Amino acid sequence: MGTLTVNKLGGLSLIIGPILAVVFYMLQPGVMLTAQVNPADVGAATTALASNSMMAHLSGFIIALGLIMMLYGLHVLQGPVRDDGNGYGLTLYGGLLIMVAIIGWIFAQGLVHQIANSGSEAVYSVSLGLNGVSHLAGSLGFLALSLGLSTRDDFNKPAALVVAVVSAISLILGIVGAADSSQLEMTSQVGGIAYIVWTIWGIMLGRSILQRG
Repeated sequence: MGTLTVNKLGGLSLIIGPILAVVFYMLQPGVMLTAQVNPADVGAATTALASNSMMAHLSGFIIALGLIMMLYGLHVLQGPVRDDGNGYGLTLYGGLLIMVAIIGWIFAQGLVHQIANSGSEAVYSVSLGLNGVSHLAGSLGFLALSLGLSTRDDFNKPAALVVAVVSAISLILGIVGAADSSQLEMTSQVGGIAYIVWTIWGIMLGRSILQRG
């Protein structure tokens, strides 16, 4: 077995982490594939988690693990960007915002375990707020990161620009959802699409890092 370098581990983390997070996000009760409900319906969403507690616990754990892996991969990504400085300011800013988002999402997943055990609507409301703020930070972070990488020749510029557009749309709709809960179901669906786009881009970035050895 070859030496597991920082780039190899970072590349693998950036490939595997987002995949784990997005797949188990879709499997989390109430979201998409298991007992889907309107996230603005606090009672229905809480019941979905409490009624499918095993999947809620499993998804909550793996989502957090995937997010941590992704954060490590993004940290490693800063290395080659920092070396020549081109786009480093934006990518560093984006990375910090994504870190804030990931911390918020992990806290929200911690609350999922409590909701699955207690069925507390109050705890679900808190998790909804955490997810909303984290979504805004994440969208802004991916916007800055993609704009920074779009200025470089060693990363896929068209892909970075597509991610920038998707992130900007996700940010705008995230603000709409935070301001008007009646739009939360629609904005959550768009947010899910954005997560999938970010995951695909994460795989591309991870492969780019792996090629550096």
